[in-house]
Amino acid sequence: MKLKNLWIGLCLLTAHPLFAQQSTKDSTTLTINHGSKIPEVMELFKFQGINYFKITSKDAHIGDYYFQFVIKEYDGEKLIHCDTLMNAAERSAYDNRKDVDTAFSVMVQATQRDSVNFSFNLGRAGLKRRYKKMPVNTYSLRDAISSHGSPVKVPIGKAFPLLVYSLPYEDPARPGYLFYCALTADGTPPEQWGQKFGVKHLIILELSILKK
Repeated sequence: MKLKNLWIGLCLLTAHPLFAQQSTKDSTTLTINHGSKIPEVMELFKFQGINYFKITSKDAHIGDYYFQFVIKEYDGEKLIHCDTLMNAAERSAYDNRKDVDTAFSVMVQATQRDSVNFSFNLGRAGLKRRYKKMPVNTYSLRDAISSHGSPVKVPIGKAFPLLVYSLPYEDPARPGYLFYCALTADGTPPEQWGQKFGVKHLIILELSILKK
């Protein structure tokens, strides 16, 4: 395997410093987990080509805030689409949540060669969106913070990239290899991946945690 599997393992060796210096009054802690701990469910995800992330919070005060989600789509270096996910009614339903332990989950599946479905489970609210993609199967949904399942501090009141659905980096000096970890290894913001790594297409999920 000289493509995705070869390089995903190397991601675990790379820590990302993002948000490490945030002060506690301006931040909260999230845990970002990929996939499922149940082997049979993971087999189903792989069979169906599903990427799944569950984002949780143990912050007792998280109910005082609401989550604002924005999808940004880039064609290379150019922002071509910006989609705020929640309207007022949808946000109201989510704001009334009681469970502070589970924030939300995101599931992504490419059902056609040129499109991908995003599904958001927000407790009381559920959202689905479909976006265009290039007709290749080398996309990957990844944790933009590179937390690797460990609790990580994120800012309050400021948008930050949480997940990215992206093509890999293809190094001209190493044809045939697809590099995924290089995209998050040095903290380069996803919106600059087109310029720095030549990534032709990506979809960024930005999160803002805002006071009600």
